Amino acid sequence: MNNPRLAQRYAKSLIDISGEMNQMDEVRADVQVLQHIIKSSREFVVMLNSPIIKSDKKFKILSAITEGRISTITKKFLELLCSKNREDNLPGIVNSFLQQYNKIK
Repeated sequence: MNNPRLAQRYAKSLIDISGEMNQMDEVRADVQVLQHIIKSSREFVVMLNSPIIKSDKKFKILSAITEGRISTITKKFLELLCSKNREDNLPGIVNSFLQQYNKIK
């Protein structure tokens, strides 16, 4: 689902926490990995949007795909998204994060 305001808020939260922990560049790299996955796999986006697949299962899939490729902060953020049933907003959050990052840098 496309919800730009929600995407901006979640992206801002990720920017804030990564900035506080001095890991903004590392999280940006993680977000770029996620962006690449989203752009290269239509099935991945369909899975995120599927009401049939439960959120905990989606998190397990996300974890398996990103294992060893993303930092702990980003993994915890993905876990939060899934626990709040917001994983379908991940593409918008990724784009919003990169826009906000570019403004800051």
